[in-house]
Amino acid sequence: MTTRRSRTATDTYHHGNLRQALLDHAVELARTGGPDAVVLRDVQRMAGVSNSAAYRHYSDRGALLGAVTEYAESRLADAMVARLNAVPEKGPKAKRAVDRLRATGQGYIDFALAEPGLFRTAFAHTETGRDTHDRREIAKSEVGEHHPFQI
Repeated sequence: MTTRRSRTATDTYHHGNLRQALLDHAVELARTGGPDAVVLRDVQRMAGVSNSAAYRHYSDRGALLGAVTEYAESRLADAMVARLNAVPEKGPKAKRAVDRLRATGQGYIDFALAEPGLFRTAFAHTETGRDTHDRREIAKSEVGEHHPFQI
């Protein structure tokens, strides 16, 4: 007599937010290989879903890369803002201005060194097919308050 093994979460796919799961896998690929590593079929395989399931959320590679680019831009902005927020508010106005500019630049450099794949992906916008205005509006509505070029 054969015993049936029950299926577990590790061998079946069930996720309440497939869009986010796909994005998480795509970010992982970008983190290790930059924008060229973001391949929709690889993301589908990593998530364990069919092509049609993934295409309901991201119509093509450009749409997925656009979402990863927005994520990378948001993380870059966070790094810049974190450095900026660490600058003391006391002291001469001119010195504070220089310190704030230096901190913003240092946050940019810190992110580039810590996350080279995401840094390259943050500037992959020409591959997404979106113009700058559309991307700014999306960044404001989906990503949050800060965009690296609005700080």
